[in-house]
Formats: sequence, structure tokens, C-alpha cells
Amino acid sequence: MKSIVIGSGFGGIAAALRLKAKGHDVTLVEKHNDLGGRARVFERNGFKFDGGPTVITAPHLIYELFEMFNKDPSNYIKIKPLDVWYRFVFEDGFSFDYSGNENSMRDQIEKISKKDLNGYIKLVDFTKRIFDKGFTELSDVPFDKPLFMMKQLPSLFSLKSYRSVYSLVSSYVENEKLRRMLSMHPLLVGGNPFTTTSIYGLILYLEKKWGIHYSMGGTGAIIKGLEKLMLEEKIEIIKNKDDSTPVFKNSAEATSADAPPPKPLKIATNCGICVISTRIAKNAPMIEPITIAITIHCKSKSVPRNTVATIAISIPKDAIILPFLAVFGWLSIFRPYINDTADSK
Repeated sequence: MKSIVIGSGFGGIAAALRLKAKGHDVTLVEKHNDLGGRARVFERNGFKFDGGPTVITAPHLIYELFEMFNKDPSNYIKIKPLDVWYRFVFEDGFSFDYSGNENSMRDQIEKISKKDLNGYIKLVDFTKRIFDKGFTELSDVPFDKPLFMMKQLPSLFSLKSYRSVYSLVSSYVENEKLRRMLSMHPLLVGGNPFTTTSIYGLILYLEKKWGIHYSMGGTGAIIKGLEKLMLEEKIEIIKNKDDSTPVFKNSAEATSADAPPPKPLKIATNCGICVISTRIAKNAPMIEPITIAITIHCKSKSVPRNTVATIAISIPKDAIILPFLAVFGWLSIFRPYINDTADSK
């Protein structure tokens, strides 16, 4: 099976490597001159900057990509656990070292607000419930059936996902500094703690479960290590690919209206794996039609043979955005209209 992966972020690279491990002939296509997607590195005035994520919360998912090929990750990347995850400094000069050391966390919380210590412990326990449902149970499950999605609604409400992260935290602790520190996690993915659904509270427990790690040399060093692995495993990498030129030229046979359709071609995009079951026109630009097909003909069983493609989407489990959040997206729209006072329990 010939497979093409479009986009070289962590999800795209993981999809390419997993397809290769299953015996596919894989090509990775990236429009920029380097790999990484949001994990790309850029330089300014002699300094290097991570363009996106700077810390790693589940390093075993990265190690797994190397181990699939019986490679030792330490020969490619160096990931180190951090003792202090975040240092919060407030406008009055007060500072708080946020870490995985629970004794240190509880000592600092007691110094701020002794009465909030029990609330903090209960909050951690509650975020474990969110983590168990959202990550452990559903992170690698495709949400491709409406009935399955509807079955998750009771869990949504029992986990208080109609509240914002800040509101959920505020229902357990009263001190404003603690509220701000313990509700900051949506900021890691570009969310607003005051409006983002409390499902994102699972990040609080995810950190405690696996810790916070840093890639020596920056996140870009992980991308370089993964690129080295892909080249070793004979994954073709095409860079500087825009939407105006074809990824490959199809055979002359495929341009004939009477010719039988070619074997299925799998194309993995940033949002999943697409199965192209119709013939591809010679020299046709690949990226734009694929995007349209994903939007219009997603998993359709009734697409005419003369349309672009019939597509099935399956989000790689290594992707930063968890697929189960798709069914919860409506909460971000309707949550502001739900009575959601910060102090209510």
C-alpha cells in the first residue's frame, strides 16, 4: 500500500512511522523547508526559539515511535524530567514553585491558604476522573458514529464539563492565587481558563501522572531525531511543497475514463488517514482536493465514483489534540449561556 502523509507535525510524523511499521510505502509531504509543524524551530538574531510546545508531558508516546523499529530512543533524543515545572510570580512578589512533589505542593498551599488544602486534594482526585474517562478510555477511540457520541453525554455532565476550568477549580479552592495557578492549563493549548470547558482539567492530572519533561536542545531536537529515524526506515520526505504542484504523477492508465480504478491509496493528513478509492487525474494537485474531500465527503458511503475521494478518518493517538474533545466542542459555544458562577459547587 502506498501512503502519503500531508503535514509533518508530531501527529503527521507519528502517522508516517506507524504506517511504515505496518508495511506501507510512505511519503511525507511538508510545505515548509523543515519539519515539525507547530514544533518547528526558528532563529532570530542568533538565538533559537521553539515555535510551539516547549515541554513534554507523555514521553513514552514519543519513545514508542522508536521502539516500534527496535531502536533505542536515547540514540536519537535526550528528554529529561524537570524538578520544578512552573514558577509563578505574582504582582505582589509572591512566588510558587509548581511541581510533581506533592509534599512541596501541599506545604506551599498551606502557607497560602490552609483551609484550601483539602479542596486541592479533592480537585486532584476529580481531575483523575476526567483523565480516566477522557484520556485513558477515549483518547484513541474514533468518534465516527453519532450514537457512540451521544452515549458520552452522561459522562460529560457528571464530569461537570459544562463549567469552565476556572469555575471548576474555584468550586474547590477559594484563594485567588491558587485559583489562577490551578486553572492555567488551557493556556498550554491556547485556551482561555475562564471560557474553556473543564474537560481540559485532565491536563492537571496528566502532568502528575507522567511528569513534565524537557527535550535537551529544544523541541526541535525531537523532530530532528524523528526525521533521522524516518530516513533510516526509508520514508520519503518531500519539503517545500505548496498547493500548486502535484505530489506525484499518476500513470497514463489512470487518466483513461475506461481504465479500472487503481488500488486504494492511503493519505494521512494532520487530522487523520484518508482512503482514496477513486482514480487520481494525472498531474492533479493533491493537497487542495484532499482538503475539500475531507470537508465534504467525510466517511460517506454514497459518494459517486467521479468525485474526488471516499474518505475514512482516524486520528493518530499521538496527536496533541485528543479526538474525544470533538464531541465536547459544543460546550465552548453554549457554556457561556449556562449559569456558571465561580463560587458555586
